[in-house]
This record gives sequence, structure tokens and C-alpha cells, in this order.
Amino acid sequence: MQDLLSDVQLDLLRQQMDPLADAAVQAIYQQPGPVAKGQGHHATGHQMLAQVNALLAKLQRNDAEVPAELPEPVRALFQADAHVGTAAGGWDEARLRRGAHFFERHGLTIATLLHLMSLPQTYAAAAGVKVLAFTSRMEQQTLRRILETGQMVFQVMDAKQLLDHGSGRRTVQKVRLLHAAVRRLILDSGQWNPEWGQPVNQEDLLGTLMSFTVTIVEGLRILQLPYDESEAEDYYYRFLAVAQLLGLHMEHVPKTLAEARPVAYAIARRHFRASPEGQRLTAALREMMQHLIPGTVFDDVVPALMRKLLGEEVADMLAIPSPGPLHHVLREAGHFFRLGSLFLSERDLVHRMLDKLAMSMLSGVLLVARGEQAGYELPEHLMISWGVPSPHAVAKKG
Repeated sequence: MQDLLSDVQLDLLRQQMDPLADAAVQAIYQQPGPVAKGQGHHATGHQMLAQVNALLAKLQRNDAEVPAELPEPVRALFQADAHVGTAAGGWDEARLRRGAHFFERHGLTIATLLHLMSLPQTYAAAAGVKVLAFTSRMEQQTLRRILETGQMVFQVMDAKQLLDHGSGRRTVQKVRLLHAAVRRLILDSGQWNPEWGQPVNQEDLLGTLMSFTVTIVEGLRILQLPYDESEAEDYYYRFLAVAQLLGLHMEHVPKTLAEARPVAYAIARRHFRASPEGQRLTAALREMMQHLIPGTVFDDVVPALMRKLLGEEVADMLAIPSPGPLHHVLREAGHFFRLGSLFLSERDLVHRMLDKLAMSMLSGVLLVARGEQAGYELPEHLMISWGVPSPHAVAKKG
């Protein structure tokens, strides 16, 4: 794995895309769509994306037959990696289950860390974030995009969803196809700077994997929340299955969490820079969180926790405001919840406030998703395990 840490190797990964998914999108692009048929030409970029979405609706369960009417390259994409996440594919199902249990045990905190730490870190990568800014979708539809990301994470971290009767593999393959569709639109636009590398390239995909794994475990460490290192390795192992389904070139992906840490640091060193795009997306993320959480009690808590988790340097890159010393911010918010904050250490304050923030945010997400009919669902066993009220109960209470 040492060669992965070299800038030469990472530079090569920046130029590599996903041939299988790109071929599938090329085939879709050449298919006359409903609009294009009447005009006698192949689908435009936006029509192509609509066709992609229509095709995706036909695939749900992992063991479902790939529709014969799909173009052959599309069928090849969805038939690839058919046994990822199962013993038949060479995967250790016991480790995969333990990885899912790690998520269930720490999931409420992990869900919050995704917003406070993982997503902001992806925005700090000045070249990679240009893909999100280019499509404008992340900034203009922040809530829906994050709902989709969260839904994918919840689904693939459900112990049953990578097995044949689940739907997690199909969900990730659809994201892979969407990545290729976005890549095609960007390259066809003529507005992409080759100095940024290829859009949605292998290094950026690897960096995203690091943000969902290494970053999460690092967040637990920063917050001084106890976890078992071997279970964290199983959590990473489960994400390796997701990485293969997303089209990462697995020969370049670290095989263990321990090996992944230096890779994450190398990518951060290479790409974390201040950028207008990263700052706009971070601001949109913070505004979304304020929208989800009623009242103003967390308005200073969110940026204060972001700064603690990301570190001052990265937080400054993203223009995250400093509301004051974390201990002071938490004590002020703690009075609202009657936490006895005058008598708690900063560590205990962080833990209790994080629980309040996580519950408020996840309840808000479920309620808003229900109102927007966004198709966002939290597995029932996780809601019970985490003590999250149903959206019906939240709506009735509100």
C-alpha cells in the first residue's frame, strides 16, 4: 500500500474514471428517448438523465433479473459484482454483519458526524468540489441531495441489504450510474478544466470513501466516545463492499482501516484548500441544518462542533464562523435543556449536546422528508434502537 501514498500514484488516479459505468451511460445517451423520438435526434443531456432515472426505477431487489430491454452495456453494469457482500462473492458475511452492528451501535452519532465532519471535508477538496458546484444540484437542492446520501448510507449499513433479498447493491449501482451520467454532462459542456483531473475520478471517489470511514472513526476519537478498534475495522470492511459496487478500482483501495488512515491524510494534504464553491456548499449545509432543527438553541452549537471536529485550519478554509469557545457555547445551550451544564466537563457536555442535536436533526429530517415525499426511510429496527420517534409522532407533537 505504500505506493498509494505517492503523489505520482494519486495523480494517475485523478485521470482514471469508471469505464464500465461510462460505457453504460454512452449506450443510454445513444438511445432515442420519448422526447427525442419526435425530434429525430438522440437524447440531450437532460433527456438522458431522465432516461437514466426511468431505467433505474425498474431495478429494486439485488436478486432481480436485469430487464432484457436495457442496452447491453447497462445490463453489464448491473450484472457486474452480482455477489458483492455475500459468501458466494468471497466476502466474510460475519465481518459484514459486525460492520452493520458497529453502525447500529454508533449510528446516531455517525449520522451527525456525516453532517458536521464528513460532508464538510468533501467540500474542502477544492478540485473535487467543483463537480458539485458545476451541477448546482448540491447548492440548490441541498436537502434532497443529503437525504439521498443519507438514505444510501442507512440502506447499505443495514445488515440484510447487501444480501440477495435486499436492495442495497442496487441502490449503490444506481449511484454509480448517476456518477457516470454527471461525468458525461460535465465533459460534454466544454467548461471543465483538465487541470482539476477527470470529473468524479478515482482519487476523488477514494477521498469520499475516506470521509465516510476514516473521518467517522476519527470523529468518535475526537469526541472521546469509546469504540472497539476491531469493530471499526469491520465497519470499514463493509464499506469496502460499497466501494466495489461504486466502481472504485479495488487494487488501489486500502484493505484495512489502519492502511486507510495515511491515504486519507495524503489526499487531504493534496487537495484541502479554501474555495468559493466549498464555502458556498458549507453555508448551504449549515442553513439546511438550521432549517431542520426547530428554534435557535443549536445555531451556535453546530458551527462550534464543526470547528472542533474539522480543526481550525479546515474550518477557516470553509468559512465556518467561530461562535466562541466550545465550552461556553455548550454551557449556554445546555441551560435550555437543563443539563446541569455548570457541573459538567466539556467532554460530558459534548456528549449530551450531541445526543440532543442528533435526535433533533434526525427527527427533523424524517418529518421534512415525509412532507416533501422524498422517499426517505429509516429502518424500523434502527429507529427503535436509537429511540427516534416516528415522523407521525413528531408531526402530531408539533
